[in-house]
Amino acid sequence: MVVGIQGTDLSYTLVSSDPPWWPGWRWWTNPRAAAFVDNEVLKLGYYLLGIRLAFFLKRLAALFSWLLRRLGQCGSVDSVDSRRAD
Repeated sequence: MVVGIQGTDLSYTLVSSDPPWWPGWRWWTNPRAAAFVDNEVLKLGYYLLGIRLAFFLKRLAALFSWLLRRLGQCGSVDSVDSRRAD
């Protein structure tokens, strides 16, 4: 099956397989199949964590950018300290 990604010229091909050790709907009864599923779930977890982490870092960068702009409007810390010394 070839699937295109809307709005881009990218596409991917999904190739199914039928390994002889795969027991079908009762995969948890076969240790090799269960280990395979565990590995896939672990990879999916890392992938999702990476997406969430990237989203968080992007929001954090936006917050720091906003804070730096606000500090620039208020003046620098040095100028505040020099006014207190007078």
